[in-house]
Amino acid sequence: MNKFESVTKPKMWFVALLLSAVVAGCSGGGGDPGVGGTAGLAPMVTTATPLLNAVDVPINIKAITAVFTKAMDPFTLTPASFTLTCPAGTPITGAVTYLAESGLAKLTLPAATHLPANTLCTATVTTEARDATGMPLASNFAWTFTT
Repeated sequence: MNKFESVTKPKMWFVALLLSAVVAGCSGGGGDPGVGGTAGLAPMVTTATPLLNAVDVPINIKAITAVFTKAMDPFTLTPASFTLTCPAGTPITGAVTYLAESGLAKLTLPAATHLPANTLCTATVTTEARDATGMPLASNFAWTFTT
């Protein structure tokens, strides 16, 4: 065995061992983190309609929606946890439904309801809304729009 082989063989073995340890350490533990890697994280609203700060929203709009990052418990999405006020402080009630396949909660206003014209409205999903594991939103999610 020449001098070069006697020095490089132990180092190659050590490098291979070190790389194996690094790969094993970066594997994430092999556990199932949940859909989208969100297990243990509070649900959030990703999209809402009408859009935040929208203007000229029709006064005869019938649905306000919020889409969540996680599957939600439909029994926690109620008129108490998904609200609309126009103007601020004046509640407008409706029915709340949840479409699990799209993660969308919808506040449907009664057919005869018209929002006041030229008014700032606030929609809110509160921390009473919980994901399928019982975890609430980290904080209330509110957005405004103008009719």
